[in-house]
Amino acid sequence: MIDPRCLLGCLVNVLTSNGLLIPGVIGNKSRHLQTEEDPRAQVSLKNLWIDIGASSREEVLKQRIGIGSGVVFSTPFHVYENGTILGKALDNRISCAVLIETLKRLSSKLKETTVLGMFTIQEEIGAKGARVVAFDDRPEMTITLDNVPTQNPNEVRPGDVDLNRGPVVRIFDCYPALAFGMFTHPLIKDRLLEVAIKEDIRCQMDVLISTYLDSSQAHLTAGGIPGGSICFPRRYSHSPVEMSHLNDIHKGSSIDF
Repeated sequence: MIDPRCLLGCLVNVLTSNGLLIPGVIGNKSRHLQTEEDPRAQVSLKNLWIDIGASSREEVLKQRIGIGSGVVFSTPFHVYENGTILGKALDNRISCAVLIETLKRLSSKLKETTVLGMFTIQEEIGAKGARVVAFDDRPEMTITLDNVPTQNPNEVRPGDVDLNRGPVVRIFDCYPALAFGMFTHPLIKDRLLEVAIKEDIRCQMDVLISTYLDSSQAHLTAGGIPGGSICFPRRYSHSPVEMSHLNDIHKGSSIDF
């Protein structure tokens, strides 16, 4: 879910049926025309609109935009000198980049072990993609790659998950409203921490009672599949601009996004 308060005035791209990107802005009443009550009013998704500069319905349809057209944030990607990165949809582009790089590096080393890289969809609305591929491929175990939210810089306390402190080994997560979540299998957790020590990878651990990952459904598939999770810290989750750090992604080495 996206907090509607962060959407006002955002630059977005609307996806047309023929694959083009049409820039637009999520409109807000001009400040000069607002009443005293307007800034205090609750922002609702139902009251938001995207302005693409069109003057009629026909002009919109002519650009092959219609009901159900996709919309994405138009946020530039940036790498700071200290390794901090900023961009859109780092959740979960980071994990896709890590998975691709991992498969490349493992491809020449695997002999009697098969590793499947699963790029799934609809995690936010029930981990549906993960459920399907887990049932279809029936792996012996799964490692879910995802992101983990961090506090704002002025609110981070000792022991909190934060940027530039290493990837996170998830111990347990749960989303009470849906009863989704998973305990990481103890043997998988121990192995992940063992490898981190052996390879001198600084890592963090967490328990989060406000979310779930693809693992929440994959581990319930086909009689049960043991699973674990590695998460990458990022700030400002589910907003037009997210922030993370390269040191948490690959021991300080740059990955081409």
